[in-house]
Amino acid sequence: MNAHRILYVSSGRTFGGAEQVMLSLATAFAHAGWEVRATHHPENTILMDEIARRGLDGRAFPEIARRADAGVFADFVREYAPRLVHIHRTWPLSDRHAGRGARKAGVRVIATEHVRIEEAGVRDRLAKRVLSRYDDRVIAVSDAVRRSLTGFWGVDKTRVTTIPNGVDVASFARPRVPAGSGTHFSSGAAFRIGAIGRLERQKNMPALIEAFAIARRSGLDAELRIVGVGSERDRVTQAIATSGEADRVAVLPRIDDVPGFLAELDLFVLPSLWEGLPLTILEAMASGAPIVATEVDGTREALTHGEHALLVPPDDTKALARAITTAARDHEGAAQRATAAGRRVRDEFSFDAVVARHREIYES
Repeated sequence: MNAHRILYVSSGRTFGGAEQVMLSLATAFAHAGWEVRATHHPENTILMDEIARRGLDGRAFPEIARRADAGVFADFVREYAPRLVHIHRTWPLSDRHAGRGARKAGVRVIATEHVRIEEAGVRDRLAKRVLSRYDDRVIAVSDAVRRSLTGFWGVDKTRVTTIPNGVDVASFARPRVPAGSGTHFSSGAAFRIGAIGRLERQKNMPALIEAFAIARRSGLDAELRIVGVGSERDRVTQAIATSGEADRVAVLPRIDDVPGFLAELDLFVLPSLWEGLPLTILEAMASGAPIVATEVDGTREALTHGEHALLVPPDDTKALARAITTAARDHEGAAQRATAAGRRVRDEFSFDAVVARHREIYES
């Protein structure tokens, strides 16, 4: 076993916030002199490319979903001989047997839980309770996730610690891009609205498209860009087609410069049905873009309605449309909220502090 070697594990098939958090941690510890290896699902070519671009040791490994997979994973862990395995779970039972495999290899297990979700039957909840015993420490990305783990899922609360996601504020603090400039909107875009998120049910992008269409019918002159990939791409495409706003809405599967995209926005919107602690919200806060979001656990821990953003009930398209219209017409109020959000992300969600807290756990 190498005292400064970490194996990071992710089985997410798309490149979302959880994968970005894992990648950022792996990069930070590699730069600090630790030996790092990061796994990615064989289908997640975006994560594979990002691992390679950052000069990290990356390996394709399928999800450790069955008990039989634990032995294969144990052999993989023994070959690398890390100090610890750090699993990043995109829902409570993803990579459910990774902890078992790592323990079988005699290696300590850290697990980060990225999502607050309480949609499971008794069998899944019992399985989570049993399998979580293989995790030496569990990191919840928000207090809402911690409460869900220890309450609904029954994870031992003495092993769960909240460490919020963090963002490198300096890398997102760019000057705002004037209207008519930039690369992601038409030169005639009067008001630029953007969203970033996996095209999955959780992120509820069709609701944003419907809300945008409502706002347009009320007279809002705007364009919308949604950045993301996922299993609901066809549903999102259909929502655009039926909205009557196909010339104003576009989906961008991937962008290489997220800070640059956020700097173009007059408004960032996240219409999620639930959240752990969305990294995209923290990035938008750091960028200085005004924000409209749904008032769900996780997001609510980062933003206060009226002070940092406009928050609306989840899956209420009319309320979302009203908030978008309000933000577009009240430029002074939107700017004041964006400034307050920038102060909050600097004070409460520093990535350096997140790395320091992980180091304490890794070295304990």
